[in-house]
Amino acid sequence: MNRSLELVTFVARAENRVEVLLSLSTAPATRPELQEATDIPRATLSRILADFADRELLDRDGYEYVLTPLGELLAAEIGSLLDSAEAMQRLEDVRRWLSIDEFAFPIERLADADVVVPSTPDPTAPIRRMEELLAEARRVQLVANAMVPGCLEVMWREVAAGRQTLAWVTDPAALEIDDDPELTRWTRELLETGDASAFVHDDLRQVLCIVDETVLKPVGDETGLRRDR
Repeated sequence: MNRSLELVTFVARAENRVEVLLSLSTAPATRPELQEATDIPRATLSRILADFADRELLDRDGYEYVLTPLGELLAAEIGSLLDSAEAMQRLEDVRRWLSIDEFAFPIERLADADVVVPSTPDPTAPIRRMEELLAEARRVQLVANAMVPGCLEVMWREVAAGRQTLAWVTDPAALEIDDDPELTRWTRELLETGDASAFVHDDLRQVLCIVDETVLKPVGDETGLRRDR
């Protein structure tokens, strides 16, 4: 077996080894600190540290254990792989409707994403979640060719009260509502405030909303039904 593959296999086939490697990747640590951080039995931890030293994954610096460059590289790669796997597992319910290939950032960044799906007892769960976040937001950046009425009302109320700023990229049709007087009024009054700006684009293929520090990505299936946020 290739030495590099053998090393990866050796670490990855034991959860305790992976845990020690990732723990040391955050900072050097003494043996008692590692035991407290990982809760691995003392004898097992001693064996892992000795094995890592034999394979040149760590060095000693006084009482502390420090990863070598090889150990740091292996920790980074294993950590990234675990994050990617966790992200894909969390997104399993919506993965077929999510354009993974179009994301310009690593999928592991979605490892802690919240997935909200409609259900029979709560078919509007994704919309309610978006309304809740919008109601608490101080800054909203939105790319969408249309807006759910409830979400539009929330933004209209918050922006009009001076509690929120809005930057909205949309297509021309979204700004020319004339078949619903209330939606027309909300849109007009929203854009007349000094805290809202609209930018027109003729070819919007994605819907994305940044609410303060939270990114919302609505996903629809082939019928247009919302599947998550």
